[in-house]
Amino acid sequence: MREEVGTKDAGAALAVRFGSADRFQVSGEIAAPALPGARSLVLLAGETVVGRLAAPVTPGGEAPAPFRIPVEEAAAVEEGGSLTLALEGEGGRRVLGTAPVRSRVAGALDRCNEALVRGWAANLNCPDQPLEVEILLNGQSQGFVVANRRRSDLERMDKALAATAFLFKFARPLDLPRGETAVITARIRGTGIELGNSPWWIARAYESLPLLAG
Repeated sequence: MREEVGTKDAGAALAVRFGSADRFQVSGEIAAPALPGARSLVLLAGETVVGRLAAPVTPGGEAPAPFRIPVEEAAAVEEGGSLTLALEGEGGRRVLGTAPVRSRVAGALDRCNEALVRGWAANLNCPDQPLEVEILLNGQSQGFVVANRRRSDLERMDKALAATAFLFKFARPLDLPRGETAVITARIRGTGIELGNSPWWIARAYESLPLLAG
């Protein structure tokens, strides 16, 4: 069920109904009477433009027009803050409404070794919009991978998550000298959100052997 967050301006018939708003996208529908003459929908975090979309058009001009605006830079959006949706046209910019930022991310690492990192990551507000995952080795970024691969086990868990897997391969297998630590961290790009099972130790150095109680 959608939550009506925006306000209605009786004079201009401006109304927006938000479906979800998080650090990666904002979606919902806008009342058609607000669209004539508009060029674009603009998404703002404070005064910073973080997303833009050509104003949607609906046949007949009466039905609400759906929209989804990707956030271009997740780091610019604060969890628990708010995002503002505005309509931009020849007459300038008109605010339609604001929505609280409530991200719902799930995912985990399920295999790491000297050659690859495997796992999955999903924005539960819209699993069909793939997330990017950053892979780090001992705190140093190794690159990014898009979580858009299909996996049957994820599909069995939830059909909406079927294509949220990723497989990151190192340019060449890691050379792990004996006695050194190697730890993999995986986080959603542009955020501090780490996946489940992260960090994952590929190799771990000990000053002394860990002894188990008898």
